[in-house]
Amino acid sequence: MGTTNGIKPILIFEDKIQINRDLNDLDKRILPYCPAIQKAFENLGIGEISDNYLHDILNNSCREIERELINKTKEEVQHQFTQPDAVNRAIVAVNKLRKAADILREKCQHGGAQSLLHYLSISENKNIVFSAQAKEELKESYRQYVSTETGIKKRKLHEEAVKALQKFKNEINSNDVLEFFDFDENDDVMPVPVTYE
Repeated sequence: MGTTNGIKPILIFEDKIQINRDLNDLDKRILPYCPAIQKAFENLGIGEISDNYLHDILNNSCREIERELINKTKEEVQHQFTQPDAVNRAIVAVNKLRKAADILREKCQHGGAQSLLHYLSISENKNIVFSAQAKEELKESYRQYVSTETGIKKRKLHEEAVKALQKFKNEINSNDVLEFFDFDENDDVMPVPVTYE
């Protein structure tokens, strides 16, 4: 995250458990099914896979691809008797691609990983990948920052209070530090009287 109004935001939380869960889902639930999608796409013979084609496969049930393939087939096969058969073969090929994508979506739905599909993209080598940039975007979605001058001051005070409470906790040898504090009539924090021996 960059600077905002000349203030560099401070990372205050990163949900590493959810990040690791999502990375594992991408690695185990999603990426293993991508080669079948690539192979089914290659069998269409309409060119190299692209991010636009991938979006159509994953989000649009291959409608644009089907339309493009049918139009291409009709242009290539002009004879009125063979054209319907060629179009039917094109539809069968697109349905194989749909089936490969449906298998991936089904695996994702069972594990709640459907929302991770948008992190997939096409590499320069024309493979479906989870890029380093996508990995950083995923991590960023689970980070929380403070980015105002006031917020940064409050965060520093909060951290100082945590250090003081931790030191107090270690000295009194108690896991419930809050039982040693209360609020007075002005809503100010005050120590609860205890035996300090």
